[in-house]
Amino acid sequence: MLLPDDFKASSKVKVNNHLFNRETLPSHFKFKEYCPQVFRNLRERFNIDDLDYQVSLTRSSPTYESEGGGGRVLMSYDKTLVIKVISSEDVADIHSLLSHYHQYIVKCHGTTLLPQFLGMYRVSVDNEESYILIMRNMFSHRLTVHRKYDLKVRGYQF
Repeated sequence: MLLPDDFKASSKVKVNNHLFNRETLPSHFKFKEYCPQVFRNLRERFNIDDLDYQVSLTRSSPTYESEGGGGRVLMSYDKTLVIKVISSEDVADIHSLLSHYHQYIVKCHGTTLLPQFLGMYRVSVDNEESYILIMRNMFSHRLTVHRKYDLKVRGYQF
C-alpha cells in the first residue's frame, strides 16, 4: 500500500569511484531516484520484473534513437525500454500527475494505451545534471515501424 509521502520520496546515491579508471569513468557521480516505491509498484502492475528492468538499463549502453522538440531519446540495448532525457520542469509536471496516473493504472489493472512510466531519475556528473524518464517501448523490435506520431498530453510531449 502506497502512502502520500511515497509520491514525494526519493533516494540518493553518491559514488566516489577513486579506485576506478579515471580516464574512462568520472571521478564521482550522484544518482537520484524519484518516487522509488511508486515506480516499483507501477512496474509490478505492468508485469515487469525488477531484475529484468535493471538488466535492460545496465547490461550495455543505450543506443541513440532521435532528438526532436521533446529532447533526446535513447533505447535500452534490448529495445524494451525508452529512455527520454527530460527537463527539471518535466520532472515537476510528472510529479504533479503521478498520483492520478497511478490511480488510473490501478483501476485499469495495468492495461492501458497510455505510456507506461517505469522510473524517473537524476544523474549528476561533475556538477552537470541530467533528468531521465524510463518508459516501456510499445513498438515491437521484431517489426519495422513505418510511421510514428508524437503524442501530447496537456502540453507535455512523450
